[in-house]
Amino acid sequence: MIELQFTEIQGRQKRLLKRLGDDILIIPAEIPRANISKFRQGTNFFYLTGFPEYGAVLVLDPTSEGEQVSLFVRENSEKEQVWDGFTMGADKTSEVCPADKARHIREFESFLSGRLQGRRVHYKAVDGHPCSDIIDQAIKSQSAELVAEGDVFDAIVGMRMVKSPLEVEQMRRAIKITGEAHHACMRAGKHYRQEYQFEAEFEYTGKMQGVMHQAFGTIVAAGSHATCQHYIDNSGPVQDQDLVLLDGGATWNAYCADLTPRSFHLKALLQTKL
Repeated sequence: MIELQFTEIQGRQKRLLKRLGDDILIIPAEIPRANISKFRQGTNFFYLTGFPEYGAVLVLDPTSEGEQVSLFVRENSEKEQVWDGFTMGADKTSEVCPADKARHIREFESFLSGRLQGRRVHYKAVDGHPCSDIIDQAIKSQSAELVAEGDVFDAIVGMRMVKSPLEVEQMRRAIKITGEAHHACMRAGKHYRQEYQFEAEFEYTGKMQGVMHQAFGTIVAAGSHATCQHYIDNSGPVQDQDLVLLDGGATWNAYCADLTPRSFHLKALLQTKL
């Protein structure tokens, strides 16, 4: 699977490199939005790298001989290792993610020096990214033309819209886990009397199969709560006569499922073998 994904991502990069002509593309990774939340990578960045960590930068430069695909990644300090765990670092990244060269993020500023001179730079900023100022300054100082939307980004969207067999496989896996989580809730529902208990069962089923993120916040709405479009509290009681709406979806390898909605009658569950 890893080898197949590696080859597929390389193919995506090559298609974009052809599209760029003499232009250059810079895509920053996402950054954490809260210190205690599980990090979720930006979708375009992950689609073109398969790299799961935050604070990285991808550069596609078709004019560069021998290094058209450059990936800049963090190498954490001893303090960061104590608090946040370990990063892959440049050496490990080269083994698992396709790039002509994986470099330490500290090399990024010198890498851009002179490279953007008079060129069109396709780049969308990520708020709070540690390299934002470096990129902005390089674009200004080298009289580059910033392109924050248009054909290259449209091309990425077009590529992502047409799913490969490997992508379909990932989506089917997400859907399968999501279906199993729905059925787990229906089975366990005979014993539950709170909406949050169904939510916990749904997400537990996914977690036990390796799901790192939900596609969206799980909705469990019993009785009158089910009349709300996006009820998210999941804090109400569930009575025997209630209809329970469960709206949830697992994410697998960045591909999302959404089974919307599945409703069941708690009294009927109490009388049914599942």
